[in-house]
Amino acid sequence: MLLKLRMPPRGADGRALWESVASLPLETSERRALERVKEERRRLETDRRLIHRIDLGAGSRRSHGKRAEVTVGHLARKASVSVTWGRLLFTISRAAGSSGILELGSCVGISAAYLQAALDLNGGGCLVTLEGDPMLCSVARDTLQSVSQNPGLVIEGRFAETLPSALENHRPFDLVFIDGHHDPGAVKTYLTMILPRLSPRAVVILDDVQPLVGAVRPAWRAMVRDARTSWSVDLIRMGVFGLESAQ
Repeated sequence: MLLKLRMPPRGADGRALWESVASLPLETSERRALERVKEERRRLETDRRLIHRIDLGAGSRRSHGKRAEVTVGHLARKASVSVTWGRLLFTISRAAGSSGILELGSCVGISAAYLQAALDLNGGGCLVTLEGDPMLCSVARDTLQSVSQNPGLVIEGRFAETLPSALENHRPFDLVFIDGHHDPGAVKTYLTMILPRLSPRAVVILDDVQPLVGAVRPAWRAMVRDARTSWSVDLIRMGVFGLESAQ
């Protein structure tokens, strides 16, 4: 992959990043890795296993705390990153040369699969993904095992309970993707815990930052203004920012 992660100014327009991703020629190994993830996505999208779950914050505010019965296929189709957004996660991780990745919100493991694929091509490292629902943890583990010979670690439990030990027990992370517990106050709390433990020049990606309707928009705006943020790109649904150095 020839792309090197550029460091745009704060609040930069996301079009340049999108154009770089869309026009980027992939190596044979990258195409094969993305195809493996796509095949696993197809399998998950037709999976009729029922998940009896409680929403701990991954869904809408109205569904928070409620129990529901849904199929794995439904979650793969409706609650997971699309092919386009997954490609973006893969590309950023490859361009950044990530070797330590932290994800908050595994769901069925599709986004983690894109990150794992990039990590493997980067030469290996550590992927840790946190998920509150026990049944989803099991599905996510299967997903990662299907796409990698060295699958990452899926940790079960509420983020507030599992994040401290994940940060303590694993290497400094150089890429973080937060796509769970879509509450601005909670995300700010997690970022407060995460930022001091990141590697220099780490990259952080926040989901659900859409103007007006994005629940995590306030947390995103705060990080764009934060003195520790050296650059940021608003991609409408996701926000990406980088740190010049970790404290």
